[in-house]
Amino acid sequence: KRKRQPSKEGFLGVEGMQEETVKEALLKAGISVDYKQKRWMTKAKMYEDGLSGHPYSADLRKKLLKQFQLPDNLSTAKMLDWMNAALTEEEYEEALGRIQCNP
Repeated sequence: KRKRQPSKEGFLGVEGMQEETVKEALLKAGISVDYKQKRWMTKAKMYEDGLSGHPYSADLRKKLLKQFQLPDNLSTAKMLDWMNAALTEEEYEEALGRIQCNP
C-alpha cells in the first residue's frame, strides 16, 4: 500500500509495492538498469574513502547523500547498494572530490 503523505524527509516510498509495478513505472519513465553492471563499490572501498570506520565517516556520508538529494539517514549498506545501482565510479569520484574540496 502506497503512502499518502511524504516522510519527514519529504520522500514518498515504494515499500510494499509489487516489484513488477515499480519496474514497469521506471521503464515507462525511460529508466533502465543493467543488472550485469559490475559492483564497483565495496565495503573495503567505502572504508578506504573514509565513508565507514572512521570518526568522521557519518558526516562524510551525509554530505555525499546530500549531493544526490537522498535522505541523510540512509544506512551504510543501503548507500552501498544504491551507489552500485545508480552511479558510475566516475560520478562517485566527482561527488566525493567536490565534498573534499568544499568541506
